Amino acid sequence: MEEELRALYPVGRIGAPEDVAAVVAHLLSSDAAFVNGAVIPVDGGRAVLGRDPEARRVV
Repeated sequence: MEEELRALYPVGRIGAPEDVAAVVAHLLSSDAAFVNGAVIPVDGGRAVLGRDPEARRVV
């Protein structure tokens, strides 16, 4: 199952809390002082694959 989950992420692995924390730390730093109102996906590139294969169609 872990291999199937990894296949959903172009970076080849499942994300860890540290991955999100690194982005948050960057956004809180002065290096990101000019970033405003941006949506930054922290998804290991999964969004580039298109529709989420786990999403269920609601009728």
